[in-house]
Amino acid sequence: MKRYLLLFVPLSLVVLVLVLTAGQTTADPQFPISQLTMTICSRGVPAKIWSTDVTNHGRDMVQQWEMESDDPRFVGSGYDIVNWNINLMTMSGVSWGDYELRNANGLDGWIGKWQGQLQPTDPPVFGADGMTVWLFEGRGQGHGLGQYDGLQEHFDVHQSVTVYPTEEDALQHAPCVTGATLDGQVFVMRNEIPAYVTGSVE
Repeated sequence: MKRYLLLFVPLSLVVLVLVLTAGQTTADPQFPISQLTMTICSRGVPAKIWSTDVTNHGRDMVQQWEMESDDPRFVGSGYDIVNWNINLMTMSGVSWGDYELRNANGLDGWIGKWQGQLQPTDPPVFGADGMTVWLFEGRGQGHGLGQYDGLQEHFDVHQSVTVYPTEEDALQHAPCVTGATLDGQVFVMRNEIPAYVTGSVE
């Protein structure tokens, strides 16, 4: 009898774990994903930039952008504050900052933080100032403003850059142009952003 009892105890634990795991799986809410496209329309000059050894540091650069989406909660204009540390030997770095998005009414929107990794474009793209254009991959979260108060936004960011011969060519595909290249063309930086919302509005 002891032998059967010893066998029964671990089997019972396995069944209990499976039941609990199944319960957690079914209890996890599934949130609909909204697809957002952010086009960076201008990039300012960092408030502070310096180098230590092989690392370049930048702080408080302002970017202005336009957000497009089938989800009206994320359509509007915004800006973010960009910081970075880039290792010039490994050609990789980190970036982080704050952002704010406002709908057309200027009242509703989102505010939060983001962070992630930097890599140079491949093949390389150089801005008119001679600086390498870096691409960002990361994530972030924020909270709602106005009628979205009580909601939280969670998102990933996948950045790309496209070079066009002229500004007219670029504006056929994007709402704005990010900047000029060293060879006299223009480039557009866009973020493809899957996002979902949690929380509830009071």
